[in-house]
Amino acid sequence: NSQPNSGLYQALVNSSNTTNRKYFLKFIARAGGVGQCKDSISKSIIILPKPDAVIAPIANSCSGSTLNLQSNSLGSGLTYQWTLFMGSTATGSQRPTWLSSSTAQNPTLTIPQWSHPAADSIYTLKLRVVNVFGCVDSATRSFTVYTRSKVTINPVINNCGTIAIPRTATINGPSGRTYTYSWSVVTGGGSLSSATATSPLHTM
Repeated sequence: NSQPNSGLYQALVNSSNTTNRKYFLKFIARAGGVGQCKDSISKSIIILPKPDAVIAPIANSCSGSTLNLQSNSLGSGLTYQWTLFMGSTATGSQRPTWLSSSTAQNPTLTIPQWSHPAADSIYTLKLRVVNVFGCVDSATRSFTVYTRSKVTINPVINNCGTIAIPRTATINGPSGRTYTYSWSVVTGGGSLSSATATSPLHTM
């Protein structure tokens, strides 16, 4: 009568991302102990390589930016599937139109522009790679998109002659941010007392 055997359990590992690893297993059955009648069977098992999905770091960016995404994944004959989710996990609503391609190795991500009072938002990219053997791996990476502040240069009253006018601006943006200033004269001439002051004098 055939008797089932619980066997020995051992993890068969292939640490390579590109090549197969072959194991040979031999099973010997003895009746009555050592030196008695026996039978054996040998089998080979091939462990296929599993790809390693890797997304290069993504910097937090302002809305209206274009990001160059990069896959640093390891494996043979990889195919790629990119998905962009709204939120900190790969389960939210998707934004497929922001990607130049969902199947390219290194697509671009074009973020629409929005301004305050819209809030900063977190997005999560998921990359799924499949190698030539059909083995799969996935990776995710989250990043923040900052809303743009609205800046308005406050108007001044027209004057005659050579004058020095303090220039001021109103910034509407999320609270808690630190703002820096970069003033320049585009048309009309004159000079500024400072290009980085909060309220420089514009002499004309």
